[in-house]
Amino acid sequence: MANLDVDITNMRAFTVKPVWGWLIMNGIKDVENRRIGVQPPAGVCGVTFSKAYSRAEHEELLKCVDCKDRKLIPPFDELKKLCGKVVGIVEYEVRATCKSKWWNGKDYAWVISNPRWIEKPFTVKGFLGMWKMVPADAKKVVSGLCCVT
Repeated sequence: MANLDVDITNMRAFTVKPVWGWLIMNGIKDVENRRIGVQPPAGVCGVTFSKAYSRAEHEELLKCVDCKDRKLIPPFDELKKLCGKVVGIVEYEVRATCKSKWWNGKDYAWVISNPRWIEKPFTVKGFLGMWKMVPADAKKVVSGLCCVT
């Protein structure tokens, strides 16, 4: 994403549970399994951590993660601070199949690459699926990227 070309008037985002989002944003989880494909089928989108998130849910999700990756995930209280916030952007491509260990073998694979955190995550109103960001929020995300190269 050295030459980040994002149309902020049409930028999309998707919402995930914080455990999955953290793994995505750290380049560990490279697929998001979804029942639907999206338009456009490839591009750059924001990543938000879901607002609803409990300690019990956190513990259940951790059971689904390999031990070596589980050790890297921050504690519940740290992830909870990011709930309801946009945390960064990724590139994505929707595929019917893929070879990632993260693909469940039945849903669409939103193949994810080049995750970039924003310096200061901020609260947004998220939705299920992939949704269109408010242009002012999209601009704030793009301008707040960390480590722009």
